[in-house]
Amino acid sequence: MKKQVYHKAKAKQVYMTQSQVTRALIQKEITEKSMIMLLGIPLIVLRDKYSFGKKRLELFTEEVLKQVKCVENNVVTLEELHEVIKKETGMEIKI
Repeated sequence: MKKQVYHKAKAKQVYMTQSQVTRALIQKEITEKSMIMLLGIPLIVLRDKYSFGKKRLELFTEEVLKQVKCVENNVVTLEELHEVIKKETGMEIKI
């Protein structure tokens, strides 16, 4: 099993107006709600087709959310993640 390393993104100071803060909070909430909805599809597939139970579904969800945070923090891009999948498995992610 390969050990994954999650890199720390460099923190930078950002100044925002109150309206920018409000907008950022709304965007964050929308993103979180979207992730919860989008996680439902792979979770039901893992449950129905591969008999995942609560423990494995929770572990899967935790790992997905770790990767989402890496993308949000600009540690890695979606394109880089897709490239890793292609390089390691030969599978291209086409949308």
